[in-house]
Amino acid sequence: DIWMDYVKPVGIRLTLQIATVLWLLACAAWTVQILWSV
Repeated sequence: DIWMDYVKPVGIRLTLQIATVLWLLACAAWTVQILWSV
């Protein structure tokens, strides 16, 4: 939702939101992987 305030073009905003969601999923998966490996 940070992107909503600063980025006006809808296409760029969508791309950034998708990238943000993918980044959060990657971080979550990375955390789970670390927890499982311990």
